[in-house]
Amino acid sequence: MSRLRFPRVDDFGFDVEVCSRSVLPSWGATCWSRDMRIREIRSRGKPFRWFVESRNGPAWQVGAETGLLVFNYLGKRSERVYQNRQLPGRTHRAG
Repeated sequence: MSRLRFPRVDDFGFDVEVCSRSVLPSWGATCWSRDMRIREIRSRGKPFRWFVESRNGPAWQVGAETGLLVFNYLGKRSERVYQNRQLPGRTHRAG
């Protein structure tokens, strides 16, 4: 199986990896633009749930969700958003 990896360009982005046995979701190049993001939910600073979201007009639509079964349920919650900026999004307008 061959893999092609595109590293994030800054701390706010995420790595994209394409495997020969897998098919890219319908998002295609969107994962390199501001039209897609990964929203990470944390408990006491440790990540436990992730959402892959794509822009649907002005709103964000969840395309996939995953998470840990065991995490600190009572811990203080926080959120971090990862978003690539290599390509302009469909909704991007110059100027």
